[in-house]
Amino acid sequence: MNTSGRPTLLRRLAHGLALLGALVVILAGVNFLTSARRDGDLPLTGGPAPVRATTHRQVAVAQERLRLRPADPEIYVQLGGLYLQQARETGDLAYHARAEAAASRALELSPSSTRAMTLMGALMLAQHRFAEAIQWAERALAVDPDFGGAHGVLGDAQGELGQYPEAIASYQTMVDLKPNLESYARVSHARKLLGDVAGAMEAMELAVADGPPGTESSAWATVQLGDLYLSSGRADQAAQLYQDALVVFPDYYLALAALGKARAAQGRYDEATRLYQQAIGIVPQPAALAALGDLYARAGLKEQAQLQYGTVEVIARLAAINRQVYNRELALFYADHDLKLAEALSLAQRELEVRQDIYGYDALAWTLYKNHRPEEAAAAMISAMKLGTQDPMLYYHAGMIFHRLRQQDQARQYLEHALALNPGFSVLGAEQARQTLAGLEVAAP
Repeated sequence: MNTSGRPTLLRRLAHGLALLGALVVILAGVNFLTSARRDGDLPLTGGPAPVRATTHRQVAVAQERLRLRPADPEIYVQLGGLYLQQARETGDLAYHARAEAAASRALELSPSSTRAMTLMGALMLAQHRFAEAIQWAERALAVDPDFGGAHGVLGDAQGELGQYPEAIASYQTMVDLKPNLESYARVSHARKLLGDVAGAMEAMELAVADGPPGTESSAWATVQLGDLYLSSGRADQAAQLYQDALVVFPDYYLALAALGKARAAQGRYDEATRLYQQAIGIVPQPAALAALGDLYARAGLKEQAQLQYGTVEVIARLAAINRQVYNRELALFYADHDLKLAEALSLAQRELEVRQDIYGYDALAWTLYKNHRPEEAAAAMISAMKLGTQDPMLYYHAGMIFHRLRQQDQARQYLEHALALNPGFSVLGAEQARQTLAGLEVAAP
């Protein structure tokens, strides 16, 4: 791939981010190891073998090295990063405690270790402890102002807390220091938020090209590129990218769930159901469980749907860390399915207190709408759409809210745009959008 456009790409990011919403916190875990690696560190790739096995093997190697060198802080940093990776790969957030213990031990042995501080910041991001992530990133940068990974962690946390000018500065410094998969993925997500879908695709293509062959991080970037195609209504291209990710990393639960969503958008519901079943058999993510339940509900299989819906709530409440990480997903799940609507609103309100990104306002707007408070919902929705993000779900929510307010011209425009972006954006939501538009046509004078 021609990379001669990279400097222009980064300058466009700097000039375009007048308002920056939250970037992908998952980046803190996806690529911490690759961003922090130095010559002489543990090898982070093992060919085409599934990364779960590779990471497990690397953990065993690091533990053996610790047995021989128990006072080496760098091995603890590597081990902590591997535990953070395992949490991502398995969905088991209990690995966060192991990562935190390893990072803490590294800091005991080397209080000025920028890598250990950045690992701790990445862990705080993964746990949605954003203020603490900022503190750790700033400590690392006080020691080494040119450590790019710390700038990335700092920018992520600043964006989540609504500190947009500061986030912009952090990201610009990061991409200036080291353009790589992490940097390009952040560029892509920022452009998506700003409504520049083509630019987001361009940046994510660079991220894919920069990914180490045969690794989960490369597969992750390919899934993100597929998501951009899917959200803009190009389900066929998206499905191909998800299949490409599965070639890189067989049985990758994120790619399986994404391919399930693409098949549902194509109207291939039986195949979508099988893919979601396969994905949740590996890692039972709440979003995939809810989507599978929606497919069952569409097919009239009420008991199977209710089983999936019940599991969503169990997982979201399984432990304190789950409640911290999944609060927003649970709020939207309740609202989408008209369950525990007062609690859904409370969850969305608490989330927004510490996480003021556009999707936080969207969750607040949708839960207010479901609680029959459309005027307040419209005000929150305006904040959710302020960046011009081309997300069909945002336009669907806006259309339904303005329909409730009887502002039917505005409602029609939003709902039509949601379906134009992606006619199959949601198994239940897309059908509701079409039904509402049909009702508007019947009611039109």
